[in-house]
Amino acid sequence: MELYLKHEGFLKLCHKKGYPLIPVFTRGENRMFLVCPMLRTLREKFSHWTRCPLPTFFLGPFPIEITGFIGDSIHPGDDLEEFKSVYYSSISKLITENEDRRFRQ
Repeated sequence: MELYLKHEGFLKLCHKKGYPLIPVFTRGENRMFLVCPMLRTLREKFSHWTRCPLPTFFLGPFPIEITGFIGDSIHPGDDLEEFKSVYYSSISKLITENEDRRFRQ
């Protein structure tokens, strides 16, 4: 599982406005829709050649179970970098603690 750390606008906004932040992690949402790999490749090539994007074609939504995990709220302090660090460690801990949980079949 990958944790994307490039999008920090929401962290900066919460820190600036003093809003608490609640880490949330979900599992199963990637199984809700099916995207045909052949159509994806064709769409990407067409977009690259023409610089004109095509919509993504998919099947779904499928009735699957999505499991959500909610962490403890994080209140911003004075330091933005510390707030980011606490958020990233909280979300990483939430993922690590729940990564071995299996879906009910």
